[in-house]
Amino acid sequence: MYIKPRPVGANPPLASDRQPIWRVTSGADLSFTTRVNLKQGAAVTSDNSRLTFKLAENRFHFSAIWTGEWSDGIEEVDRQNHPGLIQIRIPDSVGDKLRRGAYSFSLEVSDEFGKASVIPVVGTMLVEYEPTSPQHDIPYSNQEDEA
Repeated sequence: MYIKPRPVGANPPLASDRQPIWRVTSGADLSFTTRVNLKQGAAVTSDNSRLTFKLAENRFHFSAIWTGEWSDGIEEVDRQNHPGLIQIRIPDSVGDKLRRGAYSFSLEVSDEFGKASVIPVVGTMLVEYEPTSPQHDIPYSNQEDEA
């Protein structure tokens, strides 16, 4: 007997179909590692590729909060033993200003000429405040105060 039967013809969603959510604590280290390849299949290195990581307030916001590239937030972990493994680290100066909420990110990978690009990493970063975190509250700023 099925308690919650699925409708006829509906397939259950695959885990790969779900958009990843990266949960972080405000004021904590904002870094992760991932393995990426060029569109042709070769492992990325700082010599054969261009990487661009963008963090934005939402998916449809045109200006990024932070943009990372090779040697500016993106580093190779271990080229010899782990080809294509990179670390993306959002600077503390950026992470400390993020209010509680959701932010979108994506990584674009292209060859050294900026051609044959692919976006292998997309997701949402969810920032939370915790009692033991360095940041407990970031007030909303008025745009008139910034001018």
